[in-house]
Amino acid sequence: MGFRVQVESGQLRSGAGKMRSFASDASRIPDAVERDARSADSANRGFMTGEACEALAEDLKADMKELNEHLKDTAKGLEDAAQDWDDADEQMASGFDEIATRLRGA
Repeated sequence: MGFRVQVESGQLRSGAGKMRSFASDASRIPDAVERDARSADSANRGFMTGEACEALAEDLKADMKELNEHLKDTAKGLEDAAQDWDDADEQMASGFDEIATRLRGA
């Protein structure tokens, strides 16, 4: 029993677009957290809470930057795969066109 692989390059490109959207969302997450951390630090001068919030915000910012890069890399991989499938389809279609031309005697 053989396996059947069916790929729709449009779906791959759609997935790539979603990954890019998620990457954009991830890059904006730290903004609100940083603002809130600064507010907490201002409101709690002399306590470790504000500093801890700022440290957490910095960690989150680094994590979201890394996630952003991973999501963009995933999007690029999906786009490359879609292009590879399109290229393979075009190459196969060209081969069939050559056969059809020969069969017609042209």
